[in-house]
Amino acid sequence: MAFPMAFTFREKVLVAEEPILIEVSGKALLVQEGDKDWWFYGVQPGGMAEGGQTEQSAFHHFHVAFNAILRDMADEAASLPVFSDEVTKFFSQEDEKTGMTWEEARLKVRQGQTVQDTYVEKLPRMPESIPTGVGIFVLDKATWTEPRTIGEHLAQVA
Repeated sequence: MAFPMAFTFREKVLVAEEPILIEVSGKALLVQEGDKDWWFYGVQPGGMAEGGQTEQSAFHHFHVAFNAILRDMADEAASLPVFSDEVTKFFSQEDEKTGMTWEEARLKVRQGQTVQDTYVEKLPRMPESIPTGVGIFVLDKATWTEPRTIGEHLAQVA
């Protein structure tokens, strides 16, 4: 069975000597393939998939791969606006086929079909509306902990 998943990642990167906080809320599809392998397929952002022997390891590999992509973009960006554009473009890519499967899986869960997986059973259920998007915030150079201005977005995808 396929399980509709929502995730939020918060990552800090250095872009053109500016510390940046990236907050991403996206969707992925968790699928068991065969008897042993689990895969996280990105819906938004699409075009990425990572697997593992357990649900947790598949999610971990997905998160690590996502971080690597962000760090590569940060390293290659000549400026904050260039980075913002690249992250927005990457995150806006949606895998339509996986998205349809995600919606079908979500409908099955909403209709009360039994979730026969201990990892997935323990996860909180998603609200009716699943917000997706990316926020990019400039951090204080001295602390790297708080945005200079709360809500100072360089990019927002909804």
